[in-house]
Amino acid sequence: MRNAWKVGLLVVVFVVLLVLGYSFVGESLFKSETERYYVHFENAYGIEEGAVVWLAGVDVGMVDKVELKSPTDVQMTLALKKGTFIPRDAKVLIPTSLFGIGQQQIEIVSEKGIKAGRLPVGGVLSGKKASFVESYLPEATGTFDALNANLEALREILGDKELRKRLESVVASADTSLVELNTLLRETRGVIAENRPAIRNALQDMSETIREMRQGVLAVNELVSDPELKPKIKGILASLDQSVKKTEELITSVNELVTDPEMQQSLKATIANTESISRSGIEITEKIKEITEDGKVVTEKASALMDDAREVAAEAKKLLEKLQDTIEKLKLPGLGVVPTATINLETSRNLETANFQTDLHVSYPIRPGALVYAGVYDVTETDRLSLQYGQKFGPATLRYGIYASKPGLGVDWNPWSRFVLTGDLFDPNDLQFNVRARLYFKGDWYAWFGVNKFFKENEPQIGIGVKR
Repeated sequence: MRNAWKVGLLVVVFVVLLVLGYSFVGESLFKSETERYYVHFENAYGIEEGAVVWLAGVDVGMVDKVELKSPTDVQMTLALKKGTFIPRDAKVLIPTSLFGIGQQQIEIVSEKGIKAGRLPVGGVLSGKKASFVESYLPEATGTFDALNANLEALREILGDKELRKRLESVVASADTSLVELNTLLRETRGVIAENRPAIRNALQDMSETIREMRQGVLAVNELVSDPELKPKIKGILASLDQSVKKTEELITSVNELVTDPEMQQSLKATIANTESISRSGIEITEKIKEITEDGKVVTEKASALMDDAREVAAEAKKLLEKLQDTIEKLKLPGLGVVPTATINLETSRNLETANFQTDLHVSYPIRPGALVYAGVYDVTETDRLSLQYGQKFGPATLRYGIYASKPGLGVDWNPWSRFVLTGDLFDPNDLQFNVRARLYFKGDWYAWFGVNKFFKENEPQIGIGVKR
């Protein structure tokens, strides 16, 4: 009794530190709903579970699993936020890093985006290791592709022997021309230096020539205004009329091309392809409706399972009453009445995996403040056994032994009569921590909420139970 407040304080401090720790690292205590996609790589070196997944510069999820399917095939499972649009032509790139320090990440890229259509949930994407240019200079990829194409074309040109001979001839001719041009410029410079007065006179003559040209333009204007030029203008207009007729003939040829049967057949094929794409969209809509109907079926099965759980609880109650009647008749010398066992039957649904789980546990007091716990974890599925010894410390009970067929340690904290907080830590090779909070109603029924695989997958569970 003196140590009870210490155990309760330890549990409270543990819960507070857990919440603060998750707040510090910026993660939610319960995971949001995700959708899974799969990627295949020849080599996924440097990427581990928990790596961030980026799409268009936005964090859309994380790497859930990395599995080796064969020596040259690595399958990576992506857990993306529900509703994330993944194009059908999307590819996954593993960025090349210059240093091994920093957050692991992969990137989803798409060329067509929304135009490519949406990849169904559970689809498979192709993946590859990004080059240095794709990782650090993604916008330069197109430039390098164009440069490579130009270099390839240049290589083909240089590989043509005849063209190479012609280029060599042209270069030789250009060299000769440059030498001659240099000589001509020297001579021209000398001529200009020697004939500057003559050039000045030539410029003056040119100025007088321009004046005469102006006078000629004026004369042409007077000639155009002459009435005798009208017949000539009519001739020019007639020539333009012939040009218009030729244009109409060209338009007629274009119309004939459009009405060509082969051209019409091609247009019909294009329209047929469009109709096929529309039908595919309708089929996708129908599949979505089927998935919705499947969700209703799962809900109905869950209700049926709850009914079955009620029937099992009723049968367990009858069996317990018979056992109680038998125990009441037993008397042991010096011990009085044989202690009564307590049976807990619980059924729940995992909100992360949508699986149902049923647990059966029995507690039996062997002396004041000491109990033995036995039961079956996940009845009818994995059927893992539990057997633990428990010691009470005020409102808390410390348990240790075998839990779910693995070495485990548990704590039950009962701060008031209708509320119990339970934590179970087990399986040292793959450490798992389950937490459950039970709220009792009037009678023997209670509801509970918990989290499986705390600190890892954080799978929330909700269920009901009965205590006898």
